[in-house]
Amino acid sequence: MQIKKVTEFKEDLYKQGERFLKELEKSGEIGYIGLGRDYVILDPQASSQSGSMFTKQRGMRYIPPKHF
Repeated sequence: MQIKKVTEFKEDLYKQGERFLKELEKSGEIGYIGLGRDYVILDPQASSQSGSMFTKQRGMRYIPPKHF
C-alpha cells in the first residue's frame, strides 16, 4: 500500500512537470528549473531563496527538479 502511494505521488509530480513545460512552451514564457540536491533547492536559506528570486524579481516561473 505504501509503495503504491509513493508511486502515485511521483507520477503526479512528473505530470505537474510536464504540464509546467507545456504551459511555458504554449505561452512563450521563460521558466526556471532549479537543479541541485533537494535539501539545498527546497531549503530557502541553503538555496539563497533562488526560486523566490526568479519568480518575484525576474517574473520567471519556477519549479524544483523533483517534478522531472
